[in-house]
Amino acid sequence: MEIELKKSSVFSVAILKESASLSLKQFFPLLGAWTVSLFGPVMLMGVGVIVGLIIDKMIFHLKDAGPASLIGLVIPGLLISGFYAGWIFITLKVARQESVHMTNLFRPISQMFSAAIVLILCTLATAIPSALVIVSPILFLKFQLAPFYVVDQGYGPIQAMKRSWLDTNRIFVPLAILDLVFAAIATVGAVTVVVPFLVLMVQSVATAIVYTRWIMNDELDEIEMGED
Repeated sequence: MEIELKKSSVFSVAILKESASLSLKQFFPLLGAWTVSLFGPVMLMGVGVIVGLIIDKMIFHLKDAGPASLIGLVIPGLLISGFYAGWIFITLKVARQESVHMTNLFRPISQMFSAAIVLILCTLATAIPSALVIVSPILFLKFQLAPFYVVDQGYGPIQAMKRSWLDTNRIFVPLAILDLVFAAIATVGAVTVVVPFLVLMVQSVATAIVYTRWIMNDELDEIEMGED
């Protein structure tokens, strides 16, 4: 068990280093896509909700959040969901060391819809049991590869989530180690606000590498077979 854990850690650290290196090589197009697909909409959501609350109180004379606040929440949410497939596609291109362009954010409608459903379902699945500290991270890990099956294999949302659930069984330990390392880095840098977003950006690339190398190319078989 100790040997297997050590070997899993080695593989996880290697993915961590490679994802950081590849992200640095294509930093500006990657950052641009990340800003459009997540960081920007999240910032817009924060501003939109605050402005919406002010409008609801001063114009609609509501004590609590009303339609203006809802609009400030929904529009950025739609942007995140709509560009999610494009973001996943871009991380795959980075993992495969292909050039990245902002136009890659625009994917076929079917992929955009399926990826958005995966994002919503996975968010609900991990958020509902959030009171149970262990359950949410496990569910996050089990569904972590789902959007990649949507974008790369053309799967529907349910099929992609089922495939991710099954395929992560074999790589559970090294993927868990990788996720824990990223979580630790994000926690340490949380005071800066920006660092956790950058960590999530690199983690997305790392997950794309996991999908490409460990799942599609079976490079993780060495862990299961052991060394001769």
